Amino acid sequence: MTTLPTDAELHAPGRRRLVRRGRVDVYWVADKRAVRDGFSPKTVHLKDDPGDILATSEIAMRCRVLWAQMHEFMSGRGVRGTRFPVGTIGWLSDYYQADPDSPYHGIRASTRPSYDRTLKIICGTVPKTRLDTVTSIHLRRWYRHWGREDANGNLQNQRRAYHCIQLLRIIVRFGRGQRIAGCRDLSEILTQTEFTAPRARRSIMTAEQARAICAKAREMGSPSIAIAVALQFGCALRQKDAIGEWVNGQWSGGLLWGEHVKADWTLIKPTSKTNFREIAEFDLRLIPPALAELQDVPPTSRIGPVVLDEHTGRPYRQREFARRFREIARAAGVPDDIWNMDARAGAVTDARRLGASREDAMAQATHTQASTNARYDRDRMAATSRVSVVRFGRKDEK
Repeated sequence: MTTLPTDAELHAPGRRRLVRRGRVDVYWVADKRAVRDGFSPKTVHLKDDPGDILATSEIAMRCRVLWAQMHEFMSGRGVRGTRFPVGTIGWLSDYYQADPDSPYHGIRASTRPSYDRTLKIICGTVPKTRLDTVTSIHLRRWYRHWGREDANGNLQNQRRAYHCIQLLRIIVRFGRGQRIAGCRDLSEILTQTEFTAPRARRSIMTAEQARAICAKAREMGSPSIAIAVALQFGCALRQKDAIGEWVNGQWSGGLLWGEHVKADWTLIKPTSKTNFREIAEFDLRLIPPALAELQDVPPTSRIGPVVLDEHTGRPYRQREFARRFREIARAAGVPDDIWNMDARAGAVTDARRLGASREDAMAQATHTQASTNARYDRDRMAATSRVSVVRFGRKDEK
């Protein structure tokens, strides 16, 4: 067996022709230094190469792509110790998560687990697919698989499939910005291939359901759940702004006695959705259901986090809060398709149904759409007080 040198090295780097008993086989072969450092693939059998001295334009392009990826790896841009061959979807996913300058590291800590779960789905199904081989047919096939298509062609989990496609778009866009071979074309294919977005949730928590959950929570020895739901439904707060979150062993973001829930029963809380730029402001004396739950807390206990897990004496972990909420909601006869997050949607819907203006309802929810921002009432406390009077009635004496 002999290796024949070719002048194709200039335009098809790494291409090698091997003659075995008169038969010519052609391979792309990585540099030994790159292989020693962990680069993969070591060799690629170019089965469609006719074996001529000069490579065809298609083969030459494939060799240049592989050579460029190898040099990216050797220059430190590749992910050392990656689980997947360079130039594959799994490799790009690892690169996206590992590169210190990747936008992945700017994602909020509370959002990152969702990204990680979706990347795990992608890397569990199509990790070794090369970026430069993906077509729209592949994408549609993956979308159906990720959505758990049934025998009738219906997706059992369209939201899961759409999240996978959206995150694939994100990592490919990152790769395109890094000039990674194959990402530019794949990014365009992803842009041009349409996928039906899952319908927005339409479920809302009604006032009756909120009252039932609060009553059942107190009955079942979890007044903290009653406080959280009453505040979320009464003030249109997001769950995170009521109970906070745990990140790297540290709790933050939730309501605090004194700092947010003040002695004069006003609530003033920077909201998490806007990176704490927008402020929720409420006169709790105009929201009797929330005020009643808060006033049941003994004055000596009005220190630190407002919502505490009775079992641990510490702020809730999100999963434990969700588990306890569902247990109580079921006991209260509230259907499983009503989630705790639906308290906020219920608050806005309740306000509009009872006659609150759109601007006041938006101020209640601290929405910040640019198209409506100019119409916001600059006095948010006045706006939220008007909503509270509409929803809960006027209190003669404060």
